[in-house]
Amino acid sequence: MDATPGALTEYLLARRRIERFVAELAVERGVPVRVEVDPYTRTEKLTTMHAVALTLGNHTRILSVDHTTFLETDDFVGVFFLPQIQAAVDQLASWE
Repeated sequence: MDATPGALTEYLLARRRIERFVAELAVERGVPVRVEVDPYTRTEKLTTMHAVALTLGNHTRILSVDHTTFLETDDFVGVFFLPQIQAAVDQLASWE
């Protein structure tokens, strides 16, 4: 994957979007979920798949999303990836 300045900027914007989605969902559900995007990958080494680690207490769920979906618009990510995030947050909350 290309790590040019433009690609890195797109990656960082997409990463912030996922973090924002999770933060808004955590507030909405009243669940203090922590999120890490690509916790096992250096930012400068962009990959074709991305990991989103959601943690609540001692429990963690790791979700995977392909690079194309990861970089898409809010609406696209909201339709195709947000339901997986919501389900993972609900599952974490049920374990607490």
